[in-house]
Amino acid sequence: MSFLNLLEKHISYTSAGEVREICHPLFEQFNLNYFDYVRVYPDGSTIILISNRDWYYHFCKSNYPVSSTIVNSGIHLWSHYITKQAVKDPAQYFNHHNGITIFVPNKNYIEFFDIAAPSSNRGALDFYFNRMDILNQFLFYFKDKASNLIDKSYKNRFMIPDTMKGSKIEIPTYDDFLKAIAVKKFHMNFQSKEVILTKREYECLMHLSRGKTMKETAKKLKLSPRTIEDHLVSAREKTDFISRAKMIDAFLENLIFW
Repeated sequence: MSFLNLLEKHISYTSAGEVREICHPLFEQFNLNYFDYVRVYPDGSTIILISNRDWYYHFCKSNYPVSSTIVNSGIHLWSHYITKQAVKDPAQYFNHHNGITIFVPNKNYIEFFDIAAPSSNRGALDFYFNRMDILNQFLFYFKDKASNLIDKSYKNRFMIPDTMKGSKIEIPTYDDFLKAIAVKKFHMNFQSKEVILTKREYECLMHLSRGKTMKETAKKLKLSPRTIEDHLVSAREKTDFISRAKMIDAFLENLIFW
């Protein structure tokens, strides 16, 4: 039996209506029309839940190469990492434009989230990149609402056909560029007051704002916990915050991305 014949009976294909129903609030509110959730395991086995089974069938039938290996986490435009035809076809035949993939590598598997919009939505890219808070919450919402489908899909994982296997995708890290623009002084605003943080003060606040403990921050920066505390005391004196928690909240308000 061919892969396409198996696909028509597989939960990844038959559950499209349920996936679309879960996505309805996102689609309705923000004029989007496509979503899928993919999980790839180290052995190459895959689960996928999609909102448009016609596009999924077309994708598989066309044998577009897909990456099943670890890639850098983050948001990536479809046009950046998949073939031109695989970008053109969903737009031309299914009205799925401005597609993005959100990659989230984990220890046990890699998660992919694909989102696209109809041609009438000219602000799709602006929404993706300026309201990640909404997308983040929806991704958690989806995994909760679709937990039963994910469990069923896990029990029916399948292998991507060899004809569709693509090469490993590596997104440049730009280490040399980052070294060239290394920052020694960080000009930030705290309660309408301009404050200049040192690199170490900035790094300590950055790690703590990401939920790291004092010990974890010290280990990451290869410093002693006492030295971390000294940097935080210095930062509090500069920012006039008595509460460390409030200082971290104010620090986060300075960041565009974090």
